[in-house]
Amino acid sequence: MKKAIIIAGQTGVGKTKIAYNLANKLNTEIVCIDTIQLYKDLKISANKPSIFYTKNIKYHNLDILNLEEELNGSLFANKTREIIKDIWSRDKIPILEGGCGFYLKMILSGGSSKFSPEEEKKHTQFSLIAKEIIKYDNNFDRTLQRIYKLDKSTPENCVNQNDTYRLEKRLIDALMFGEGSYDMLRLRESESRGKNKLDGDFYNFFLFSERNILRKKLEVRCEKMIQDGLLKEVSDLLQNKKITPDMIRNKSLIFLNAYGILETLRYFTNILKVSHNKNDYLRAYEDKHSKKDKNKNKLHRDIEKIFYNYLNEFSISNRQYAKRQATWFKSNTNSCDFLWMDIGIPEEKIVDDIYRISISSYEDYKNLLTQEDYLQNKNNYLYTKTKEYTSTFEMMKNRQVMKRILEKSFEHVEENKETLIEMEKFLNMKGNEESEISYKAENLCKGKELDVDLLKKFLNM
Repeated sequence: MKKAIIIAGQTGVGKTKIAYNLANKLNTEIVCIDTIQLYKDLKISANKPSIFYTKNIKYHNLDILNLEEELNGSLFANKTREIIKDIWSRDKIPILEGGCGFYLKMILSGGSSKFSPEEEKKHTQFSLIAKEIIKYDNNFDRTLQRIYKLDKSTPENCVNQNDTYRLEKRLIDALMFGEGSYDMLRLRESESRGKNKLDGDFYNFFLFSERNILRKKLEVRCEKMIQDGLLKEVSDLLQNKKITPDMIRNKSLIFLNAYGILETLRYFTNILKVSHNKNDYLRAYEDKHSKKDKNKNKLHRDIEKIFYNYLNEFSISNRQYAKRQATWFKSNTNSCDFLWMDIGIPEEKIVDDIYRISISSYEDYKNLLTQEDYLQNKNNYLYTKTKEYTSTFEMMKNRQVMKRILEKSFEHVEENKETLIEMEKFLNMKGNEESEISYKAENLCKGKELDVDLLKKFLNM
């Protein structure tokens, strides 16, 4: 029987290194299950495996999409299943590595497109209309109410608050099929799963960490990403118009969920509010650190506070994502049964344990799922209270590192000043705020292959 290994887990726990070491032991290949690492122009913000890893082990699903391309879960799942079959054909055990539970579920369950070929053609038109409606509304709850009007059978919890990506997907379904569309498409998905399900044994592992240990790891990772060039990467995306104010207003493109992109943009706009002039900062720096001047310079103090808030927001965003991942995988229904493994033990031991389990029989692996030790791991994470914790960012203690990064920050802000000014109001707009911008259907359709009357119909609901 064919085998595959899944190394899932929270962001920051060390999945990449463990999967790499395991792949070396098994002389096999790694299939990335990550919605952001698919994009070509993201390196640091996608937290991709380093060249050291990719030159020694073959990786799949890296750098295959341009930023403007949409990620279709069904196509991704179909493509990944073909990759797995190809690795099996060469008598190897594929390792699926990533923390995206929804796409893992799509791959394992055999999920495929819920649309017929004729419907796929219509889908393109309705996709454009849905984007324009979301633009017009500029309000998450208002668009959600449109969906409920179109299909009263839609469950109230069908989309998590401010999940604009899934809001758009659900709106497209409701626009295309109207009343009863939610139940109909769920039934289609259920019927298609058995047809595409992979015929093999999957050994599933979920790596997690005690919360405060992971919190510190994530803080260190955020600092390292900034020192490795995250600010420049975001600045380059702005200059090359791969991130625009209009994209930020819609917030529907998946790549904007990459680590630190939105936080870095907010940081740039906050710097711009204080001063976009590097010389002002350098004078403030000298005044603050002058032995003659015992009082802190206000500008320097404000800039340091902005940088600290940036680090903190970046860290919190990572932490919240890690928590959402664990919450998703805690359900056996969603997670297809995973062995929960605490990375508090030495990394070599984890790799050896996974290797030992994965070369054993599938029956032995299944028996482990009911053993008290592994069940207790999940319970320990779910029910242990977080200990008191105080953030300590090392960058804030190093004057030279801080000076170098802040100097670069001002340079990036100056390079993108006009774009950032336009973008600022959209970055700080909350999901329930009313937009001050009013669009008409005709203006929305200018230069686009859109059916104006169809758009007007839905806007006037």
